[in-house]
Amino acid sequence: MMRKLTVMSTILMVFVLMLSGCGGSGLSGKYVNEANDSQYLKFSGSRNVVLSGGGHPGVDGNYYIRGNTLYISFDYGGYNSQEAFILNSNRSTISYDGGAFIKKKGFLARHWLKIVIVWMVLGLIVIAYEKITGRKIS
Repeated sequence: MMRKLTVMSTILMVFVLMLSGCGGSGLSGKYVNEANDSQYLKFSGSRNVVLSGGGHPGVDGNYYIRGNTLYISFDYGGYNSQEAFILNSNRSTISYDGGAFIKKKGFLARHWLKIVIVWMVLGLIVIAYEKITGRKIS
């Protein structure tokens, strides 16, 4: 019975690690401005980024990374500009003149421990049910 719980826990941990990913060479997700949480950069797809909030209706751009520097090119209705930002080593913060955009954690990153606890409790309930009733749950 303990073996079943151990196997379920191991499978769950592998699943959570697979979904959380190891990161690629690009950026993904939402980075919120620490001084104005209504302004954010959203990275998706192949080198695409959108700047939204803080007076920006949703400006599309492209980016590339060289070392720890992030270069973003925005198109403001015919006016192109390129901005340079500094990435920290784990890519959780994008710094600019006097401020920063902070990576907003995804669902699994915020709730992984709760998910593991729920699965362990469910495993214990299954083990208790099988022991009390003598019936196997398949």
